[in-house]
Amino acid sequence: MINLKLKISIILIVMSTLPKWGGAQYNLIPNPSFEMLSIPCDSLSNEGGGASFWNSIIKGISITPSSYSVANTCIPPNRCCRVPFITSGYNYQYPRSGNSMIIVFLAGYPPNRTTPLNLRDYVQTKLKSSFIKNELYFIEFFVNNPNAWRYGINNIGVHLSDTPLTNTGRIVKPLPTHLLSYGNPVILDTLNWVKIAGIYKARGGEQYFTIGNFKYDIDTDTITNKSMSYGASYFIDDVSVIPLDSLILKADAGRDTTIYKGDSAWIGSRISGITDMHWRTAAGGIVADSVPGLWVKPTTTTIYILDQTIGGQYSKDTVKVTVVQPVPVLVVNGQLLVVKEGKAVEFSWQTANEVNLSHFVVEQSPDGLQYQAAGTVNANGSHRYRFEIPTASISQLPPFRGWGYYRLKMVDKDGRYSYSKTFSVPFSMLHAPLSIIPNPAKDQITITAKNVQRYQIIDNLGSVLVNTKAADGTQTIDVSGFSKGVYLVKGYSAEGNVVTGTFLKE
Repeated sequence: MINLKLKISIILIVMSTLPKWGGAQYNLIPNPSFEMLSIPCDSLSNEGGGASFWNSIIKGISITPSSYSVANTCIPPNRCCRVPFITSGYNYQYPRSGNSMIIVFLAGYPPNRTTPLNLRDYVQTKLKSSFIKNELYFIEFFVNNPNAWRYGINNIGVHLSDTPLTNTGRIVKPLPTHLLSYGNPVILDTLNWVKIAGIYKARGGEQYFTIGNFKYDIDTDTITNKSMSYGASYFIDDVSVIPLDSLILKADAGRDTTIYKGDSAWIGSRISGITDMHWRTAAGGIVADSVPGLWVKPTTTTIYILDQTIGGQYSKDTVKVTVVQPVPVLVVNGQLLVVKEGKAVEFSWQTANEVNLSHFVVEQSPDGLQYQAAGTVNANGSHRYRFEIPTASISQLPPFRGWGYYRLKMVDKDGRYSYSKTFSVPFSMLHAPLSIIPNPAKDQITITAKNVQRYQIIDNLGSVLVNTKAADGTQTIDVSGFSKGVYLVKGYSAEGNVVTGTFLKE
């Protein structure tokens, strides 16, 4: 008879000969939720690292901040990164799981945002085993935008490499981003953890995993949340890299939702890298292909079905969008007009009826998808309203997109709300008139704007190519030596106001 100790030994030997992941999930990330500390908890400091197996790629500098920070419940009171009152209470956040998370600085801007700083931190770890060529891997991590940082950004992603990354100094390291959230949205959520996930097909040999923003500031979209610090940092938690053959990645059509008639709803997910996806309605209508999620605007309650195949796995999911009638407020004659050149745009509107109406929230967006509040107007029964949108608010909208989008959130006295239709205005109006002739250009351009004393021309890497004074707001500039592409023009007044425009060099 085999004794108990021998039995246990045999079981352990057999287990050690099994494949690394077999049929169970196997996370290739060491210390995925940053619970293991490489230094004592009372030694953790702002921008000092401290999570086992994780390191900054920044080398050769002594200035701070120079690394990522660990936020943990074990840190003594009144210290910068004690959870949940992080940075002396300016941020309030719990880890997504466990007792620990990290903070990484992903973009930095000066207060006037006239010159890109391109400052970055990156956090890196070595995978437990290197990637196998042509194998599929599911990558996932979660981020949250701290309250105390002024901007939300996009471009938060992953770079995978065969050798460890290093960067002398903190200037951006431009590299391919191997995984981004689908659509690469600006992430503004300061309350909830936002998932960034996708499928990656290995080229073989990758064994270093780095999280960061690998794009220049000029290629990074920003939206302000009106906080204090001029930059963008993010909390990060729960990082996973799992071979796809060790898990079942089911189709995700999103949560059932209710909207008012005339509104839109996001269905699905933002998991990138999946192409064999097909959306249809329960009634048999074809909606979209090859996208994990999309905006829909049904006029009646609709059930959407997602069919997904990945790595030979087929799955299906459904989501129901219920459409109800909005609160009884009808907006008519809405318009956006420049009322103070270079200083404000007026949003005016009228209502046909105001049953039980409490107030309006004026919301603005750079892309017509993600909105933020620009101000509030109380209902007064007059049926006529106006709201001035100052340049300070407008200037936070990225100028390259061409249009600014506005809508009214109409809030009832019992808390119910609905939205007006969307109103749009060209950024040439929002950012004050700036004329560039000819556009496209081959040899030279003439720039004209009122009250401008200095112009800059900036390329797509953020480099200032021209910095020149303007005579009476007009300046002719030779661009014959410029490479083909799109260039940003900025004009500065004596008061510090900025007007922008773009031109195409042929």
